[in-house]
Amino acid sequence: MLEIESGTLMDVVGVMVKSARKALLGEKHLFIKTLKNQVSFYFNGAVVSIEKRVNAKIIKQFEIATTVPEIEKKVFALPKDETIQLSVTKSSLDMTWGRGSTISVEITKEKSPLIEIPELIETITWGPGTLHGITGLMIPFAAPFTSGMQNPSTVGPNFQKDALTGEVFVRSTDTYKGITVNAGNLEWFTDQMTIDAASLNAVCKVIPPDVEVTIGLGEGKNFFVFRAGDTTAVAQIINGTYPNIDEVYNTDADSAWHFDRLELLELCRRVKKLGAVYESKLEVRLINNKAYAVIPDILKQQLGVAIDGTPVEFAVNAEYLEIATNVFRAEDVTLHVPKNQRPITLVSEEVPSIKALVAQVRL
Repeated sequence: MLEIESGTLMDVVGVMVKSARKALLGEKHLFIKTLKNQVSFYFNGAVVSIEKRVNAKIIKQFEIATTVPEIEKKVFALPKDETIQLSVTKSSLDMTWGRGSTISVEITKEKSPLIEIPELIETITWGPGTLHGITGLMIPFAAPFTSGMQNPSTVGPNFQKDALTGEVFVRSTDTYKGITVNAGNLEWFTDQMTIDAASLNAVCKVIPPDVEVTIGLGEGKNFFVFRAGDTTAVAQIINGTYPNIDEVYNTDADSAWHFDRLELLELCRRVKKLGAVYESKLEVRLINNKAYAVIPDILKQQLGVAIDGTPVEFAVNAEYLEIATNVFRAEDVTLHVPKNQRPITLVSEEVPSIKALVAQVRL
């Protein structure tokens, strides 16, 4: 039995539910366990386990399990600004307030220990916003996880520290698009390692973007431990050789197309709306020495673009091009287009730390 403010309960359940969904758990169970003067909410997954503790008035110890949909539905039906008493019966967690008002949460027989923290051999610290910034920038380029995939190391961003300069490079690719970021003096470990997208997304749901985050490397280099305040996450390190996408970038291609970034984004979004359901194909054609964006029989739009070198007609997936263009946060972006249908390299003079790739598709 315990007492907790309804706002606090809603906050912790809200972030844990979002985190559990991002973690791609199979059976989505959330565990609740009382401690000395806190209550722990946690889940244990195959690649990431997360615990968040909040202060509460503990009257009697208990430990229960329930499902994510059940706890979400019931907790968010509680009134705001009330003190809620949680007590356990044989089949339910009863949430009581006021004059005996009660909402009951169905509990399950699942058992799971509190998260075990592996022995740490090294730790680093990221400032506020770093974790969320990297996750938001890199995850759209990562490959979705599929069973039996040839290179599981591509399911999230890869971090590598240059042994000579100390600079950290972060890369992400799904073979159709890619990105490399020179993160400068960002702290990282000696080894090159990958964190999968599901783990990063899950961690970002429970750790606020305005706090410092400590990342520990577990003994055996199989796990990362993320810590921020009363939140702890243990995430599996993804093994495997990461593709050398840096050798694919080409800023000496046959032509360089200089776009206004916002106009290019608007074009990509228009093509996505007008294109086929499963193919947002953008064709760039040269008609009477002028450049046009084309969807055959649907769209013909002249482009406001400056071209250096020999103009090359090309085609790309508009959705991928939009993702790659959006990362630069600059006025202008340049597409280096080779004529042999090799990937297009995107750069911007305003953001020299970022390079992006987008595969061409057949015209």
